[in-house]
Amino acid sequence: MICRRLAEEGIVRRDPADSPILNRLSNAEAPVPPRRPAPSEPAKPWPWEGAVQHTLVEWLTSEGGEIVSQADTATKQRGTDVVAELDGRRVHIEVKGWPSTQCSDPRRAGEVKPTAPTVQANQWFAGAMSSALKLRQGNPRDRVVVAFPDMPRYRTLHSERAEPLHRLDIEFWLVTESGAVEIVGPTGEPPDLEVPSDSPTQRAHRAHQSSWRTEILGLPAGPPSKRVRDRYPTLGNFLPESHDGRSAADAGWNLMSDAARTYTHERVQVLARTGGLAEPDRLWRNMLSSQPLAFSIAGELRAHPQAAVAVFTELTGLPVVAFDRLGEPGDDYRLDGIEAEWSPPRDHHTGDQSGFDIAAMLVSATTRLCWSASRSSTSTASRQSRWTHNDIDTTSTQSG
Repeated sequence: MICRRLAEEGIVRRDPADSPILNRLSNAEAPVPPRRPAPSEPAKPWPWEGAVQHTLVEWLTSEGGEIVSQADTATKQRGTDVVAELDGRRVHIEVKGWPSTQCSDPRRAGEVKPTAPTVQANQWFAGAMSSALKLRQGNPRDRVVVAFPDMPRYRTLHSERAEPLHRLDIEFWLVTESGAVEIVGPTGEPPDLEVPSDSPTQRAHRAHQSSWRTEILGLPAGPPSKRVRDRYPTLGNFLPESHDGRSAADAGWNLMSDAARTYTHERVQVLARTGGLAEPDRLWRNMLSSQPLAFSIAGELRAHPQAAVAVFTELTGLPVVAFDRLGEPGDDYRLDGIEAEWSPPRDHHTGDQSGFDIAAMLVSATTRLCWSASRSSTSTASRQSRWTHNDIDTTSTQSG
């Protein structure tokens, strides 16, 4: 049929005398029909997948990332779309575009697709999720990302699956035609985990504390300290200032136990009188702060003194037997065995608000065995032989 059409157009001459029929060019100068372009050749503007990938690569480079590899979308090259090094970590990125309303097959150029773009976008999203799961399986220590053009439908699809993706540590990025990239948070709302200055370690711990807040405490994210609140309305590692009628300070959500909460409420009253440093945001709401950890440890150890003795024995390498007190009863600067945020009076210390995260007054005891140097005593000689390489006496000491 093709040959007949070419003959009708005068390009070939069919010779029915031959059997089978031979087709010959009409003349050497006959025009040759233009080669049909390959599917990858037509110009495909935004939001074609290749354009989204190109924009994403430029953004990664501008952020100081190094491109390790990228697949040729135009030729449908197999493999991960983009692999990069960013902030000291390997990033594997699966990229998708937005479906066109026109058929991509040149033979059907100009035809409208029978499938609506939003329906096809569902299929592309599912395909990206499948690829991301394979990447997560094969690269457990690396970042895995799915990147899409910023379209409402993709935002909706992500919001319906945000929590499981967050649990699997699969990131969701939205790319705009202007070159911006939004790293969307686990609920599809503005991200409360992304701080550009975070190191990989900080980022991991911020995400971990956010998960604890959500899954264990069941609390929403709260605003950070006032100095950064303009940039970050909420951050995942901050507890709310209040929830269900209870303030963070009264509830003590940021402390480890009831004993820790009781001790902390008592201790902050003393610090208020001495000018000690107990910042409310750090202590009661910042889950990455060391201050609630110090108060929690001190409060729990004070509630279990025998266990505390064993802990300090292990930490110091000394045979700790008890805790002692430094200062008189009723003195706000008294060190009562174990205290958090403790310091002596300012004029005896550094003159500022600095203090020890945890201070402890320990009692340690050692024992020395003594023997006679007389060689006339057989029993003494046997003891001497046994303890020749030991240096032990019967004195007891205190250390703090």
